[in-house]
Amino acid sequence: ICGVAAGACNNAISLYWAKSTDIADITAKSGSQRTITSTIGLVLSALFARTVSSRKPSVVWSLFILLTIFHIVANVKCLRSMALDTFNTGRLQVVAEKFMDSWSQGRRKALPTPAQVATYFEPLLFTPSLKRKRILFGVSFNEFVERSGRNPAELQQILQESDYLIAMTKTGVVVSVTPSADPAFAYFHALLLRRTLQHAPNHAVAEHVAAQEVFSAWQYFVEDCEKAGWQQLDESELGTHGYVVELA
Repeated sequence: ICGVAAGACNNAISLYWAKSTDIADITAKSGSQRTITSTIGLVLSALFARTVSSRKPSVVWSLFILLTIFHIVANVKCLRSMALDTFNTGRLQVVAEKFMDSWSQGRRKALPTPAQVATYFEPLLFTPSLKRKRILFGVSFNEFVERSGRNPAELQQILQESDYLIAMTKTGVVVSVTPSADPAFAYFHALLLRRTLQHAPNHAVAEHVAAQEVFSAWQYFVEDCEKAGWQQLDESELGTHGYVVELA
């Protein structure tokens, strides 16, 4: 399980570090490093197994627990030191919510930099928050209709003028996107809508207010992101249900 997860993450990180067409160079160096560390680890593990083979089970388990804790701490330190300057779902939520905190107060504070987000704010576990409404992003058209209760014909008319569909539901915010949609902007709209609902009397009012504010808020958000060192908002890697809506 660890090997599969690490391989998937390693490929994404290699693509991020690649410049122009040097992905082959990065992959080759990464493979060489893994070969060296695996060889050293094999030798050390053989020596370790030989050393503790005659020890009491309590000693062996104590060493195993200590080494496991050290391994986890080292991985956390590694992740916290890796400051990626593009957005995934977690990083976008953190930075956007920081922006909205100051935006709602009529002020514009400096946004956290990629290094600050990586060190202090970015969640390392993909655990859903029970305190906030969920955002279902990239759902199918049928699921959007089912969850929002909207008329399909009305939604098709909206898609002729908009790149995405967004609505409040009983459990959160649901979003369907088209191939031409900007995922970061659509997700930003969902975050703004979820926040607006906290101060609005009902879903209809919250959707209207969020729709009125999202474009101006987004422009300021993009400016502040650039000042803080965030790059390529149009290449954000956001968690999605995998559906894209197209009009026939």
